[in-house]
Amino acid sequence: MTIDETSRMDLYNKGLARIVSDKKILRGEPVFRGTRLSVRHVGGMRLNGEPTERILEDYPDLSAEDVEFAALYTADHVLWRRAFEEDRILVTINVHDFVRLAERSGLHAGIVTFPSGCTPAEQFSLIEGALKFLDSDAAEGRDAINRWLELARDGSIRIHDVPNLGRQE
Repeated sequence: MTIDETSRMDLYNKGLARIVSDKKILRGEPVFRGTRLSVRHVGGMRLNGEPTERILEDYPDLSAEDVEFAALYTADHVLWRRAFEEDRILVTINVHDFVRLAERSGLHAGIVTFPSGCTPAEQFSLIEGALKFLDSDAAEGRDAINRWLELARDGSIRIHDVPNLGRQE
């Protein structure tokens, strides 16, 4: 199933409304509401090639949308964890999901976001501007740790401190 950007965000937002994280259920692992079924378990199945139809046979309380959401959710977590563990700044258009993950992770290397709908040439130009900004900051003794650089189409950069809500993944 190919998901364009708008439908991906719609699917993701609907899916977020279907999950809960409660320390009494799987030690806070996000699960589908009313179940003990881990979102990442279902997403992992889908990302490892298990057909949606087969997953639905095993978990009839889920919908096909739930399965596709779980795959998106899991992929985001895998990417974030890799960036986090390798101490890398993450560059993405997916502002909502990754800023939220950063808030939950504690100390992280930083995030750079740019607006959706940019051409590859615009993306490259914006990222070049962000790198120049980061180099300038580094020369002055500042880094991107726990910061979010929000790039605008016009090349301007808005800096946000990402609050540390503690590890809740």
